[in-house]
Amino acid sequence: MPWMVTAHIVFILMWSAGLLGLIYMLAAHHDEHDPQQTEFYRVIERRLYFHLATPAAALSVLTGLWLLFSRGFEGGWLPVKLVLVSLMVAAHAYSGKLFTHFWQGKRRHGVRFYQFYNLLQTLMISTIFYLVVAKSF
Repeated sequence: MPWMVTAHIVFILMWSAGLLGLIYMLAAHHDEHDPQQTEFYRVIERRLYFHLATPAAALSVLTGLWLLFSRGFEGGWLPVKLVLVSLMVAAHAYSGKLFTHFWQGKRRHGVRFYQFYNLLQTLMISTIFYLVVAKSF
């Protein structure tokens, strides 16, 4: 069973890195005007979302469900974690929407929005890790 816990942690880390990296990249090149640099960002962001974050999200959820059903549903911290993971899934979908709109030229948000959104995701991810490690209630 330790291998499944390890896999789950690795997939969560990959998912988190992909989401945080995507939003960071959107903020970093928001005002970029060089066509070559813009295309570079587009390729990297697409890879982050579709080739790293999305598969890692699916594998995180699958391994998490495996662990949930094999270990049981214990502790008051777990429902809180599951709510936060559900919010993380919603944030993943919203990040994809932001990415798509950004590349369609529908840039509704400025750099500050992306920075704030990245901060919220970081806090959510940190809280999930804290709940799992501390299991305080």
